[in-house]
Amino acid sequence: MKKSIVLLSCAVAFSVIALADSPKRELRASWIATVENIDWPTTKITKTGAEAEQQIAAQKQELIVILDRLAATNMNVACLQIRPMADALYRTEITTWSYYLTSTRGKDPGYDPLRFAIDEAHKRGIELHGWMNPYRYRNSSTPTFPEDDYMKVQHPEWILNMSGSMILDPGLPEVRKHIADVTKEVLVNYPDIDGILWDDYFYISEISSQDNATFLAHNPENLSLADWRRDNVNKTVKEVYDTIQAFNPEILFGISPRGIWSTSREAAAKYGVELPEGITGSDNYNSIYCDALAWLSEGTIDFISPQLYWATTSTGQDYDVLCPWWYGVAKRYGRHFYSSMGLYRGWENDEYKLQIDRNRATDSIAPGAIVFSDKNLAVYGPFLKASCFTSPSLRPLIDWKETKPLLPITDLTLEGDLLKWNHGSAIKFSVYVLPQASTDDLKELEKSSNLLGVTYEKQFNISDYMSLLPTHKFAVCAMDGYARESTPYFYINTTKDIITTSAATELTRSSAKLNGTAMSQSPISFKGFEWKQVGGEYQRIDGMLVGGYLSANLTGLNLLTSYVYRAYMTNADSTAYGKEVTFTTPGFVPPTVTTTTATNVTGTSATLNGTISAGEEAIVSQGFEWKTGTGAFQRIVGTLSGTELSAELSGLNPRTVYEFRAFAETATETTYGETEQFITGSSGEITETLTVDLLWKKTRTDVDYIFTNNQQRCIAYYDGKLYIPRISTAGTFVVVNAANGEKIAQRTVKSFNSEWNMMSVAISDDGQIMFGSSLIATSGLTINVSDRDNGGLKETQSFSMSNFGRCDYFSYYGDFNTEEGGYVLALSNTSRKVAKIPVSNGIFGTPTFLNNSAIPTGLSTKTLALNDSELYLQTSTTVPQRHMFTNGNLIEEFGGVSPVEDPEGTSGMAVFSLKGRKYMVTPASKLGSIDFFDITNGLNVAEKVAQPTADIGTTANTAYTVGICAYADLDTAYVYVLVPNNGLVAYKVHIASTDIQNTTVNNTMILKTDLGARVELNQAALIQVYSINGALVYQKKAYGTVVIPLNQGAYLICVDGQPNKFVK
Repeated sequence: MKKSIVLLSCAVAFSVIALADSPKRELRASWIATVENIDWPTTKITKTGAEAEQQIAAQKQELIVILDRLAATNMNVACLQIRPMADALYRTEITTWSYYLTSTRGKDPGYDPLRFAIDEAHKRGIELHGWMNPYRYRNSSTPTFPEDDYMKVQHPEWILNMSGSMILDPGLPEVRKHIADVTKEVLVNYPDIDGILWDDYFYISEISSQDNATFLAHNPENLSLADWRRDNVNKTVKEVYDTIQAFNPEILFGISPRGIWSTSREAAAKYGVELPEGITGSDNYNSIYCDALAWLSEGTIDFISPQLYWATTSTGQDYDVLCPWWYGVAKRYGRHFYSSMGLYRGWENDEYKLQIDRNRATDSIAPGAIVFSDKNLAVYGPFLKASCFTSPSLRPLIDWKETKPLLPITDLTLEGDLLKWNHGSAIKFSVYVLPQASTDDLKELEKSSNLLGVTYEKQFNISDYMSLLPTHKFAVCAMDGYARESTPYFYINTTKDIITTSAATELTRSSAKLNGTAMSQSPISFKGFEWKQVGGEYQRIDGMLVGGYLSANLTGLNLLTSYVYRAYMTNADSTAYGKEVTFTTPGFVPPTVTTTTATNVTGTSATLNGTISAGEEAIVSQGFEWKTGTGAFQRIVGTLSGTELSAELSGLNPRTVYEFRAFAETATETTYGETEQFITGSSGEITETLTVDLLWKKTRTDVDYIFTNNQQRCIAYYDGKLYIPRISTAGTFVVVNAANGEKIAQRTVKSFNSEWNMMSVAISDDGQIMFGSSLIATSGLTINVSDRDNGGLKETQSFSMSNFGRCDYFSYYGDFNTEEGGYVLALSNTSRKVAKIPVSNGIFGTPTFLNNSAIPTGLSTKTLALNDSELYLQTSTTVPQRHMFTNGNLIEEFGGVSPVEDPEGTSGMAVFSLKGRKYMVTPASKLGSIDFFDITNGLNVAEKVAQPTADIGTTANTAYTVGICAYADLDTAYVYVLVPNNGLVAYKVHIASTDIQNTTVNNTMILKTDLGARVELNQAALIQVYSINGALVYQKKAYGTVVIPLNQGAYLICVDGQPNKFVK
């Protein structure tokens, strides 16, 4: 009962507390993800020598930008991921260097990223916490680790494999010791690190029997499997916490589990707590076997940061419910609660401000949050600074550990614009400015508006506050790792003459405002600035002095010219000068020119597109420059409508690569956009570069799992099996061996009132199967979540989606049961809308809609995500189109070569990649004949690359659909086609070796085509092509697909310095 009172009082507080000023103590942190280079680094260190040094400098600069953004937003903790995959972004003797630094696991990057990160963070007064994933070894999407990887060689028996996702076995005592040793290595080598942080990767929810042997060998207390797994995690947490406490208890240890602890009332009763009201979804306790309340109750963490990546308006996962619940359990056990907030969710500003207000209202003593992820601060940082984090803050105080006396600083002096002091043991210091007239200094020190910041050095630059010296005093407190402050030491200026020069402001092409500070104990007779053009002689200009602030407006300057100036003041004793400061006047602001894409590309023509925004000079001409091969650029005049630039280019050659760039010319300069490429289409003939072989075929007379009356219309592939639902109230689906077409099993989801619950099937990347559609005579979408191996119904989610209309099929993009999650995608038959339903940790979010007049309508609507920014849309009467994932805008359609557009209507499509090329499969008839298209360069220049396959049967198909799915490994693709009422067929597909030569270089594919070379890059890289005599014939920094036209001959193609011989 007491528990309920605590949570209720927090909820009431939400409605009555309004915080006018940001609190002095608040954890403001950001997740900086290095896994898959989500936040950092985008530059990889792939070269040697001087070029490697340039890449190192670029990598460092990226991190500096991140830390500068944190400082500008008044945030105080950076959570840098330093162990994403049982690897290291630091020097180590235990593990190995991370792939995410160099694109090669185990390769030394040539510097110490963690050392650099700690030093740069501390320069800005920001704490650096090392974010470590204790168990994760590999994700299913991670590039394969080399066979000599340290873990494969030393301890392959530690690795648990769940369909490509791998973790270190938490049940092995040796693994727990290893994780503690890894942590200790970080502490010993980086003793000034401020904290260690884990996220939510423990056991993987897909685990089944992989750890049976460990369970039998290491379960002396005869616990149940689930309790044993949770106990293993608890033991690891305790070993790591004890390791940290033994080394330095001032280093914090926190964990960020999923946002729902448990939905088990039995588990809650064990701790004497009540579950949060109305909360449902995937939890920590039962799905990934971690028990946050155990860590809190046992005191083996310093703070908990549950991932509350839901809105305050969410149903079933309400921030307003979960925030006070987590605070309550953390407070119950004397630890801090800091929510992890989902900036990546892209909500409106007000939602994030509301969540921060909730945190502060819940816990006024130790509020705080960690935002995911850092790249989203580029969008939300300015708003957070202006509305939430208006002043700097200190991290909340750790008050439950034994401490030593913290002595104040000594010898506080002002030297120039630097406050300097001495201290023996403090690791950092807080600095304040407050009015000299204050009658209660301790009260003033509790105001965040008086806090200037934190420094890890025994000095602090107050150049921006020198003008306050006559009326204010400065205070400095020593701080320790618990965030305790010593008694303050004050500095009041009473005798010192001060003259400083500050940066110039209000710069124009002909003027600037000069700034400085001037204060003296005796009358000032002259004051102002001396200035000169670089290399010239000083001249003087009088300044205006108000309250110690000195300024002057300097006019008559030249554009694009550098000047030097310094403040001066003269009194009865002498003339004193500030330091020299340099500034450069700007020139005319040029127009902004962007090259976008080529559209309407045929074999002989294309529309070139770009944008131009006016600068300060009139534009005298605009258009595009274009060329092919190594030829010179030619110009074509463009038409400018508003900011949109376009030009029609004709007389081109078929199947030829062209480069183009937009330009705008003024009286003084020409500005160019980036150079882009396009390739003209073919003549429309089939270019047989794919070999398609029949693998097996099953008709209605061959097997018992093919039914009549259009009962089977959709098919999905996962892990060597095909999944086919049957439109029936019995709610069944059949599982088929993809290798031979033999039935493995028939499974039941449940019996339904409507047969349309089983019309469509989709499987997420992490293996979650779903069935559903719009139910007959209704709109919206119903999704039934089941189990691939056992059937059964996990949950049903119905989305009414008013004014959306009916959708026959849906698809899925991404994971289902992970934090990153994914999306359900469904195309309306009638409303020109695509529904996009987010899913995270197995929990469905609120649908959003892409509503665009370019979105097609019709029967048998299909969606297929190309990546996280683009998707394909198709109906029974519309061939596939590529649209934007964010707004539904049409990107491109098929050009001269197009799939069959049956007037009676048949939809179906699959896309696969093979040896660096991308292919699409579509129906050539209603009876199962299919076409293959090479869409590597886009739909508008697609090439048909195989003869149509044969029909599967002759029975009428009136379902308006053919089910198609595909799977590809390194060398071979497999395509599966389901024709309602007829049968199921499988094809084995490979690239004809006589037509295309492929070479792999460091995860980069180099393909030989009749045009030259095509390079497929999975990350940004510098491509350099040398002729046989050593001449550089091509160079480009690129990402994705790059087509390089080459004449016959021998070449050396280097990708980020890695050479490869190439002969055309």
